[in-house]
Amino acid sequence: TRLEARRGLDFDCRPCTLQDLLVPAVEPHLVQDTHSFELRIAHPDTPLQLDACKTQRALAHVLSNAVQFSSPGSPIEISSLHGELRGRPALGVRVADRGIGMTPEQQARMFERFYRADPSGH
Repeated sequence: TRLEARRGLDFDCRPCTLQDLLVPAVEPHLVQDTHSFELRIAHPDTPLQLDACKTQRALAHVLSNAVQFSSPGSPIEISSLHGELRGRPALGVRVADRGIGMTPEQQARMFERFYRADPSGH
């Protein structure tokens, strides 16, 4: 919500790589040793231009949710997606876990501001 309030005015975009972003986001979970992580990252050293701090924070949040809402010992897969968006090169990161998932209704609302799905899956 703080990011939304500033509407992107305070981004500090600098060169980095996907590996630079993923290692700090994954490392704390490796120490906990509750899940295995499967990394399928094509071209981890591709140069990127973005706000590494904010992107790492977002990745860490997504990974934390994957750990929290999936069974201990289950794998968490992290993969990269390469393509184009509006005619420009684009990179995406996909995080997949074996958690309870979300209902279609929850999925439809997941980008609403302040929306939190019922953790029981109902």
